[in-house]
Amino acid sequence: MLGNVKARDIPLLSSVQLVHMAFIVSFLIASCRSSTTGSGPLIDFQLTQPPAVPVVRKQYILFVVGSPKQEVDHLLTVELSEILLEIWGNITSTPDGLRITRKLGGGNVELDRNIWWCKTVKVWRTSTPEPTPSGILWTYIKDVTRYIPLFSTPGTLILDLNNLIEPNQNLTGNYNVNLSATFYESSVAHPPAPKANIIFPISNLSPNMANYVSVPPAFSLNITFPTNMVEAYVELYASGNGNEEFWYSNVDNRFLNHLPSGTTFGNGPFREVRLLVDGMIAGVAFPYAVFFTGADVPDAWRPITSYGALDLPTYYIDLTPFVPLLSNGKPHNVTLDVVSAEGNHTINDNWFVSGNIQVVTDTSGKPTTGKITLYDVPEFPVSSTKGVLSHNGDLTVTVNASRQLRIESEIRSGSGKTNTVIWQQDLSYTNLQLYQQNASIQVRFFKE
Repeated sequence: MLGNVKARDIPLLSSVQLVHMAFIVSFLIASCRSSTTGSGPLIDFQLTQPPAVPVVRKQYILFVVGSPKQEVDHLLTVELSEILLEIWGNITSTPDGLRITRKLGGGNVELDRNIWWCKTVKVWRTSTPEPTPSGILWTYIKDVTRYIPLFSTPGTLILDLNNLIEPNQNLTGNYNVNLSATFYESSVAHPPAPKANIIFPISNLSPNMANYVSVPPAFSLNITFPTNMVEAYVELYASGNGNEEFWYSNVDNRFLNHLPSGTTFGNGPFREVRLLVDGMIAGVAFPYAVFFTGADVPDAWRPITSYGALDLPTYYIDLTPFVPLLSNGKPHNVTLDVVSAEGNHTINDNWFVSGNIQVVTDTSGKPTTGKITLYDVPEFPVSSTKGVLSHNGDLTVTVNASRQLRIESEIRSGSGKTNTVIWQQDLSYTNLQLYQQNASIQVRFFKE
């Protein structure tokens, strides 16, 4: 096992204000080219819009993993406009905002997905492209400006990058990791970015290990929020793993026995990630189907990866309507789970989930009051499944699901301002699966 978990204390930013924190994270994975292969490593990439960077800027490298620190002391006295996290080497990826650039490289075969945590809050979930025999190279830039509060006090940055070395399974790739963060000084043209006052993790809170949790079963923790909170926003990370990695290709349990053994898994092709507060659903996500670079036909993801493979999408929920309940100074239960469209709503094993809650507080420091005036949220989405089994054994299965919710609140801040807040979602999902010629031909369509 290589790379497991790397943790490094990050220095205090003190009163530094940041417009963008863009981690430039550099991963260097050594190219293990075969002596019989003359070509260099393959350049692999994910299509994305590069983050904006100030044209005129002063740069400071805050920390470097794998090489000496540079100019750290400057960060204690200057205001910053952006931070870049970059990865480079035989694998490449870059984040922006707090901006992260990440470059990684590998030869032979290595299988890994990796996660960045800062103070038990996940700031980036990514994966390494599956290498070619000559190695592979990629770069990615991630905007992590929204995590500025995490870098304003001392803490620990954790990289969870597992690598399985099994020569008898042709899993032989090795890599080295370098990490640096570059901060960009703010100016009149690039003022400090707006930010939350507090970020609460939704994680296992481990101080030195990866902080994601596995569901099922549902994951819960208690959080006590500030009494002067006036806004709250949740960011969810969720990705299928194991028998749930290809959840969108799973078939309804009623038709699983009509397919040859091993064709796919049961519990259907629909998933909903739910956020509950004190047992009440506060919002949901219909997750995006991410194809990792080893999925189905690996060559299909070279040199362009599928959307989300290098920067898994996150999902946002406005928790502000719950502020009148959360601001009473008592602990409140926050729960994450994943459900299906099956009759019992069960899923297979497993999903990795985590998240954070960004809280904005009122400057008066006085308690927030108010009430929830409307709560119209069904416990589960509405779904339907239709299957057609032809006389020749061909099978067609269609699954439809939809979700509507609406929550309204009246919020009065300690400074005397009253707001009416509405959070609503109207989501839909369709999945069509065709299995022909004893499932030797499989076609799937899905849309959200």
